[in-house]
Amino acid sequence: QPEIGDYPFTTQKPLPGMMEYEDIKIQIVDMPPITEEFTEPWMAAIARNADAALLVIDASDESVLDHIESVLSILENFRVRLYGWDKPVPQDDLGLVIPKKSILIANKMDRPESADNLDVIRDLYGDRFPIIPVSSETCSGIEEIRVQVFRMLDIVRVYTKIPGKPADMDTPYVGPLGSTVQDVANLVHKDFVQKLKFAKLWGGTKLDGAMVSRDHVLEDRDVIELHA
Repeated sequence: QPEIGDYPFTTQKPLPGMMEYEDIKIQIVDMPPITEEFTEPWMAAIARNADAALLVIDASDESVLDHIESVLSILENFRVRLYGWDKPVPQDDLGLVIPKKSILIANKMDRPESADNLDVIRDLYGDRFPIIPVSSETCSGIEEIRVQVFRMLDIVRVYTKIPGKPADMDTPYVGPLGSTVQDVANLVHKDFVQKLKFAKLWGGTKLDGAMVSRDHVLEDRDVIELHA
């Protein structure tokens, strides 16, 4: 329950929360604003250790372009480089700067001056970031944030079933893109990794109940039945 106000610096410390997307929850951390005067090193450290970042801007502010450049520059000085999650990863030959996949969220689109500013923002940053126009006042665009964040995180949801019973479609196991049957078996229980013989798979383009090996790569919404 963060404090919300129509003025700067409402958020003064990191506030964790959960964002629901379909049948999973994703942790988000509401951070204090990044400015030249008030940015502490620990703020950049949180961004550096996160899976991704949401760059939230006030699209109605006449100085919004300066604010964007300031935030990007400050983070760069702390060795964090934001880039669009759907763009190639920027390279740093020295390995000193950590690339962090990001989405630019243009907030306050309910205000009349925001539309013209958004056109300029898209011209300047559309090739670098996915841009989602939203209004926290009217809640427009919020669902698009959920979808884009899920895609940005490169994760898959895998459901399990007991032989002879329906699959449990309420609580999926969540792993990184490229997770195998063995990876999910380890999430279910460590003993499965040692004793796993095979798994049956439902979902995607596979035949229902097809037998797969432990190194089979799973897709989002696959259902597996583990046999040990």
